[in-house]
Amino acid sequence: MKKKIVIEIVEAQHLEIGKAIKKTREEKGMKSHDVTRLLGMDNGYYSRLESGTIKNPGINTIMLIAEALEVDICDLINLAKKMSKKINDSAFKRLKRRGTLHS
Repeated sequence: MKKKIVIEIVEAQHLEIGKAIKKTREEKGMKSHDVTRLLGMDNGYYSRLESGTIKNPGINTIMLIAEALEVDICDLINLAKKMSKKINDSAFKRLKRRGTLHS
């Protein structure tokens, strides 16, 4: 169980950019196909990016998506960091409750 939680912490650093993109897109009232049409991007690739299957989309891709969503790339990255921190904090609390992590 400890290994699973540690893996979750490590993977969270990569997964949250996709979740941040999805959250921002939804807040803007856009559908994924709206974004892919603006970018000329493959729907499947974009879907995998939002879901976190694509772990490192690259800064150029993130910049293009931020432009399509009409948000500053720094805001998008900061949202991803906040979302990652929530997952990490939750995972650390579970490790501590199980006695596998000591203060």
